[in-house]
Parts: sequence; C-alpha cells; structure tokens
Amino acid sequence: MPEKKVEKPPEKIEPFLDMPIKETEDMLVHQHTGKDGSPQLSERDAFGMPTGGRYLNQIEKTNTFDTAQTSFQDVTDLAITKDIHNRRVILLFSGCIKTDVAPSHARLTFDIDGTDQGGSEGLVAFRSSLANAETPVTMIYITGILIGTHTFKVELNSSGGDTTTLGATNARLIFIAIELTD
Repeated sequence: MPEKKVEKPPEKIEPFLDMPIKETEDMLVHQHTGKDGSPQLSERDAFGMPTGGRYLNQIEKTNTFDTAQTSFQDVTDLAITKDIHNRRVILLFSGCIKTDVAPSHARLTFDIDGTDQGGSEGLVAFRSSLANAETPVTMIYITGILIGTHTFKVELNSSGGDTTTLGATNARLIFIAIELTD
C-alpha cells in the first residue's frame, strides 16, 4: 500500500502582543500593561467583541465604621480618586453590616464626585430583625461618566438615629473600582 502523506496545517499567526494569548472555548484573553503601568485585560468573546477593563484600585479596611446619621455619610478610608479614560467604571463593595437595635434598617450607596448614585433610598437597603447580627452585604454599580478625574466613595446611613456599623470582628470591607472598555 502506498504511504499516505499527512500535511501539517499552517501555523496560526497571531498579531504581536505583549504576552501570550490564552484561548478557551468561548474567550480569547490578553493580559498586558497599560501606558500608565496599570494591569490591563483585553478579551474577545466567542463573537469577537471586545470585553475587559483596567483595574483602578482596591481598598481593604479592617476597622469598623459607625453612624447614627439619617443622611448618607462617607465611610472613612473607602474613597478612590482616579483618571478615567473610558466612560464606564464598575464599582464593587463587600463587607458586613449590623444595627444596634431591632427592627432597624440602613442604606448603602456609592458617591461619585459628590452625588449619591442611589438617591435618597441608596443602592442597597438593609433591614435587620435582630440587634447586632452581623450580615454580609455586597453592592455593585456600573457608571456612565465623563472622561476625566473622578472620586468614588462608599456611603452609609441609618434610620431613626439607630447606630449602624459597617465592618465586623475579623472581617474586611473591600472596595474595588475597575474601568471597563467600550
């Protein structure tokens, strides 16, 4: 029998990139460093559409923040000021919340350049039926802002003068900002 000659398929040629590409079934990922030295992430989904973003900052706070104010108060040490080059930023907050009496409620919001994003009701409302019960809380918000320098903050208020505490024993408050690509 004649020997079959198997042809090797041509090698895939990739455009020049800072680091190797990792391909998965549904996504193409490219990690590199931006002009300002910040970590970058560029991705293309299964349809070739760009996704990803630029990590701006992460703050971890290990001490607690208390308020009995009914108006929103800036949470100490949870503010990020950065230059924004695209129009969308995702803000993420995670932590623990508790009130000193029950029933009671509190609200969380993100403040961008002095404006509460959730209005008077906030973005997340918390209601407790147990006094001093530490409860996990998460808040996520995607902005649509102008290019330029912006300040992002986490804010908290309390109902009726009850003391609300953000943070807990052996727990961290985490605030993250990521600039999204268009």
